[in-house]
Amino acid sequence: MNLSLRWSKAYDPATVASDPSVPIVLEYDVAARPARSTVKQVYDQILDDLTKAKDGLSSIAGSKGANRLSIDAVLALEARVKLYMKDWPGAKAAADAVISKNLYPLVKTAADMKNLWVNDSNEETIFKLFANNSNEQPGQVNSIYLGYISASKLYRPDFIPTQWIVDLFDNADIRKGVYFKQDSLDIGGAKYKNINLVHKYEGNPALFTSANTNYAYHKRC
Repeated sequence: MNLSLRWSKAYDPATVASDPSVPIVLEYDVAARPARSTVKQVYDQILDDLTKAKDGLSSIAGSKGANRLSIDAVLALEARVKLYMKDWPGAKAAADAVISKNLYPLVKTAADMKNLWVNDSNEETIFKLFANNSNEQPGQVNSIYLGYISASKLYRPDFIPTQWIVDLFDNADIRKGVYFKQDSLDIGGAKYKNINLVHKYEGNPALFTSANTNYAYHKRC
């Protein structure tokens, strides 16, 4: 699905049968040169896979922070797929099937929001891939948003958010203090204070491989 999102036109019911997408590869063949499939063919394959997954996982109940796939994880993915397909009733039905279980309530405080994004708490989490503190294949975004320099305790990011992006979040929004924070920068030897940086992916301390962040976190949905 993500490959189709990146390399195809957005799903348009009027042109989906002819819009080119990514190849569908169901069998391994290193010498194959598969042609591009249409967006419709790709999404039909995704829906078929989801149907088989729902059948196979129908008896596997979900739980908050689960490290293994469950019926809830499949339903959540189905809701996202149908949202991209502009199948609004289908997306709502799949989402409601998960929401109605009341197993994954949304966090309501700034402290809980920070615990979710920084410490990988299980709140809101339907499925979370295992990662241990030896940094075994966790998700990470390298240093592009922060670029922390331990010697100077300053930051050297590749990207900083423009003010209008920060202003999209009301000050009462519990996400704002987690997603953004003002810090000092060292860019080419010049120091800049009180600059908004993206702190959404600052890294889980439990997954650090040294005293400082390696921007690692659990992959979750």
